[in-house]
Amino acid sequence: MKKALYLLPLLLLPVLLVAGVFPGMGFKHPGIVMPHSVSYRMQNQIVSSYDGENVIPETRANMHYNLNHPTRIDSMTLDMFDSETGKWSDTIMAAVYTYNAAGMVESSSMYAIYGGVQYFGFEHTAEYDSQNRLIRFFAYNSGYDEFRDMVPESRMHIVYGEGTTFEIFNWDTYDDDPYSHETFQFDTQGRIIEQYGYSSADSANWVQTEKIETTYHPQDTLTGAEFISYIAHNLPVMFITEYFGLPGKMLSETAYRWESEAWLPESRTLYSYDDQIRKISSIEQYPNDADWLPDTRDLFYYDANGNAESVISQIYLGEDDYMNSERIDYTWETYTANSDLIQGPVSELRLKAYPVPFAGIVNILAESKSSAPLAIGIYNQRGQLVRKLSGLAGSNLAWDGQDQSGKACSSGIYFLRANQGLSTATAKIVKLQ
Repeated sequence: MKKALYLLPLLLLPVLLVAGVFPGMGFKHPGIVMPHSVSYRMQNQIVSSYDGENVIPETRANMHYNLNHPTRIDSMTLDMFDSETGKWSDTIMAAVYTYNAAGMVESSSMYAIYGGVQYFGFEHTAEYDSQNRLIRFFAYNSGYDEFRDMVPESRMHIVYGEGTTFEIFNWDTYDDDPYSHETFQFDTQGRIIEQYGYSSADSANWVQTEKIETTYHPQDTLTGAEFISYIAHNLPVMFITEYFGLPGKMLSETAYRWESEAWLPESRTLYSYDDQIRKISSIEQYPNDADWLPDTRDLFYYDANGNAESVISQIYLGEDDYMNSERIDYTWETYTANSDLIQGPVSELRLKAYPVPFAGIVNILAESKSSAPLAIGIYNQRGQLVRKLSGLAGSNLAWDGQDQSGKACSSGIYFLRANQGLSTATAKIVKLQ
């Protein structure tokens, strides 16, 4: 238990780091294809580091989708690679997503898993207006010491103006000046071309802090409405991928800090594209007197279907020489899009399980409009009943991976079958050792 308490903040660190990416757009990998491709969805993402010329895997994020809505992610599980054994660990973290009637993410909860036990750690909640535009986005943690109380960590309010214009107000408990305000200048397409940042200790007295200027590729067709829709669909699930990217084919982003009544350049990122207008590189630079010097570089690669295949991050060594530092690999799978109904008919009984795959405990949730008791049977691949569970719809039932006699079941595929009156529902789960 104590080990899990120490481990959770480390596991959640990537989430904390990306929690503020929208207020500041000068982040690392904008434009990564999110799992909403027309025919493909992301299956997993592996983050690796380099040991000289060798690639050392570190973490693997696995996406699990809703059977009735194949582009909706029900949950994400995270494994860590053990370089000594050369094997992936049991699941150490899981994220679970819930959706509203319009198919927008309402909440995402993250759990650390230690010794087969899940510990709640982090939650995001999202609110939308009648046009399905994101208007509020809150983050909470569990107060790491007790894993009970929901402690507010950050919040974002998006205020929309005329047309597709908007401004953003933020609060972040980790900042010395916890309040920030972002205003924007837009071009005729509704794209952001200038962003101004302000900070405050009390939300009443504001100090100008930063500015970001953005230019776009001549063939970029992004509109303000598309940008707003992209943010609403993707920001609430941002920690499923290593980096959250904004849409648009940018040529440059230049960041300035406000100092001594003047704007001083702080960093610049330049982007290049291939003949298919796919991003192939981004170079981050820093000012040195009147020159710009390279700092880091990212190289983007694509598979035969045009999906993001890998991103390699490099550190500048001088004399046009770079050293590989990190690699992100993506795996994609096809799905049947015609069954992805945003507001399809709701069956009388639905069954969900998370995390999948699981190592210690799997949580089982049966959703139903009926208040009648339900029974859940767990079957192996031979169709043999190994465990019975019972409860009420809406309650969380847990299976510890043991059969009816208390003996641990072997790893493999198992099937859940829920019965409630004349209604039945099924689901498949995978147990790991």
